[in-house]
Amino acid sequence: GEASTPVNMAEQEDLDALLDSALEDFQEEAQHQDGASGGEAPAAPPAPTAEEMQRDAVGKFSALLAIFQSDIELSGPYAAEFTALADQQMDVIKRACQDGACAH
Repeated sequence: GEASTPVNMAEQEDLDALLDSALEDFQEEAQHQDGASGGEAPAAPPAPTAEEMQRDAVGKFSALLAIFQSDIELSGPYAAEFTALADQQMDVIKRACQDGACAH
């Protein structure tokens, strides 16, 4: 993999915005769960395609990694091991999505 470059401030702001929107999504989902029991539930949106699901899952995982790495630096062999494992996790996510085993 490539050496990770330090995150600059512009990227940090992007990450913060990404995190904010992820949190908003999460809170909205939580509210929908609460409201589902009473009355007519609104029609569920169509399920995302495998490609859309993969893009979303990979994007969220990448964002988490970037947030972690913007704050925490592993050195020596640990950095390489961490990157290798992250790549493996990314691969698992992609394969799960392709197999239809990845959902919101």
